[in-house]
Amino acid sequence: MRFSAVHQLVHFYFLFLRRRVLGRGVLANRPIRYTAFFGVLALYAGYVLLSISVVRKTFNNPEIIAPILEGMGISSVFWVAAFYTIVRILFLKADELTELTYTLPATNKERLIASVVFEMLLVGTATIALSSALAIACSIVVGWKAVELFLLGVVSPALVTYLILLVIHLGVERLLALVGMARLRGLVIPALLVGLMAIAFSMMRDQSVEYMRIRLLEDTAPWVPQLAFLRIEEAIGGVLGAAGAVLALLGVCGLLLALAIAIAPKDYTPLRSYFLALPGSLASTRFGTLVLMQFRSFENQFVLVSAVVAAFAIPWKSWNAPPAYIMLPAFLGIYAYASSEPLRRLTPFRQSAGVFYLQLIGSQATIMLALGAVLGTVYLAQGGQLSAVLTVFGFGLVSIVMTNLVGIIFPPEKGNPFSVVIGVILLLSVVATFALGLNMFGLPTEVNVVIIAVLLGFAVFFSVLGISRNEKGVRHEMVHL
Repeated sequence: MRFSAVHQLVHFYFLFLRRRVLGRGVLANRPIRYTAFFGVLALYAGYVLLSISVVRKTFNNPEIIAPILEGMGISSVFWVAAFYTIVRILFLKADELTELTYTLPATNKERLIASVVFEMLLVGTATIALSSALAIACSIVVGWKAVELFLLGVVSPALVTYLILLVIHLGVERLLALVGMARLRGLVIPALLVGLMAIAFSMMRDQSVEYMRIRLLEDTAPWVPQLAFLRIEEAIGGVLGAAGAVLALLGVCGLLLALAIAIAPKDYTPLRSYFLALPGSLASTRFGTLVLMQFRSFENQFVLVSAVVAAFAIPWKSWNAPPAYIMLPAFLGIYAYASSEPLRRLTPFRQSAGVFYLQLIGSQATIMLALGAVLGTVYLAQGGQLSAVLTVFGFGLVSIVMTNLVGIIFPPEKGNPFSVVIGVILLLSVVATFALGLNMFGLPTEVNVVIIAVLLGFAVFFSVLGISRNEKGVRHEMVHL
């Protein structure tokens, strides 16, 4: 294996990310790209300042901060599982990116190592971005000790968790290849990762709460595997303790990485498309065809499987939590407009943009209602409240409108699923900014509802405007062809 080839592939992945993701859609305009970048940076800075304020007011006792960071390290297993699932699903559909790597002189093992490094950097960046604000706030209050706790108590278990998930994932792919079912990985791997994420969420939530209770009330530190490297450092103490913990971490990571390389599949097998059995009579109308097309793609099937797994694997009722899994199909709005392109190109576009937008929204709402009727019944049978189901439906309809706006003004590129990431980040940044503003002003509920309704109206207007301009642009190109 040549490390120069691995470095070249990692550089190629980031180049692809910069040109084909950060340089598409509205971000192709440099002023908009810089504005979005500084907007996200300002939002993160506000998040850090808010964390500092909360830590100083709430955890004024430095002795309380150590259990907080240790509890964060325990729960980091779930966040790594969540980010790994998202990035791995994106890589499963990155056909164009995989094909482009074949133009470079590299072996399959080198491609594997490069993809692992690239994924690790993405997952690590997302995990650290989520937890670094609290770590920065704690380090300002406590000092260097908080940084040491963050590195050994949060970063270390996150890194080991990522490598364990990688070994499990590659082991399942190798097993599928041995039994001649490699093409099934498009369904098996997502279901496996979602199941592991659900198990991690269920276990880590209870474990972190119980650990912090014992740590704060009984002043003892129970042993948990996530904090093993931190316990090594505390047992030895001083510089030798930190060095021993780092060496132990490097040894475990080296063994897991070697195991991942050893059991990885020897070649790449393309995914096979799968279709859900639905009545063909739905295709007699444009609306029915849009409903069928929502079930056609890999992303839709993955989300539907995830919703079913989440409904049965996570004890929502015991936590008094609403059935949030019903909202999962709402996030498919990012792909809805792009998925309808074959229909829009094969048939005359005689409808107005507004009518087509209503059909597009209606097809996704139909899927969410059909899935929600089944899973909502399961939730009610477990003793849930009907009001919780209706509330989730309401949030789901709002999410459909917002995600469709992202999919229209920043359409995902075929063969490049990473192109949706920036649109999602921009959407979450805008929503988080408005939510933070509404919370800070403390306006009455009625006023907040009116503001949200106005924002949804703007989202619908810009979505219809985007559809209209896209269709005019396509017709103009066809005339000149």
